[in-house]
Amino acid sequence: MSLLLKNPSTTIQYDPYFGLNEDYRRWRVIGSCNGLICLFDLYYKLTSDHSSSRHLCLWNPATRTQSEFVLASSHKYDEFSFGYDNLRGTYKVVVYHIEHDDVGDAISEMKIFSLSDNYLINIQCFPAVVPVSFLFSSRRRHLSGTINWLVVQDYYYNSIITMEKYVILSLNLSTETFTRLLLPRGFDDEVPNYQPRLVVLMDCLCFCYDFQNTHFVIWQMKDFGEESWIQLYKVGYKTLFSTLIPTNHLFSSLKFKGQGL
Repeated sequence: MSLLLKNPSTTIQYDPYFGLNEDYRRWRVIGSCNGLICLFDLYYKLTSDHSSSRHLCLWNPATRTQSEFVLASSHKYDEFSFGYDNLRGTYKVVVYHIEHDDVGDAISEMKIFSLSDNYLINIQCFPAVVPVSFLFSSRRRHLSGTINWLVVQDYYYNSIITMEKYVILSLNLSTETFTRLLLPRGFDDEVPNYQPRLVVLMDCLCFCYDFQNTHFVIWQMKDFGEESWIQLYKVGYKTLFSTLIPTNHLFSSLKFKGQGL
């Protein structure tokens, strides 16, 4: 990655040594931390008692070593996050699942799987419900031993979502408890046309959103957990592009070079 930042025109040659070659698996990346990549197998297995299990893999591309784990009681549409418990010095996978009841309201559950002892535990009920459309958009971010989601409070079927309902839900992987973090105040009160998201930039948690279809805005939390937001950038789309591009792709299009965009 540092090579690409120094010379963006560099061509990286494919090296099969670093491949994870298993034709019978359908691995998908959960996340990475400290040079390790955590993956899950898309296939899940049903047992005779109608429960299910799924394989996880912790892979070191540099040494081409891997460890596999079996996650019991897995749902087909589970979502996963991966991070590091700084207190215990172990890696953990967070498993969360959302279903809807008969009236359409969401019911959520969350578990933590410790890779050091293959131990799976239930933790307190997910205190804010994430709309299903958020789950498949990489809205969770790992930072400093925490997993962070952009969620909607008091969400129920057909409810009207306003910006006041958006909060950041932070899970401490050491204490396995949640903290609610407020979003920066002073930005547009209207819900943006495109879903806002969290990113990690320069080792800080950042909140990005579209402002009235004219600007791309990034707020940075300088001191994590202290709600010390500063507006880092507010850039007009016309400044960035000669032709307008769909802003829902903008977040993946912007890259940082040095100290600026």
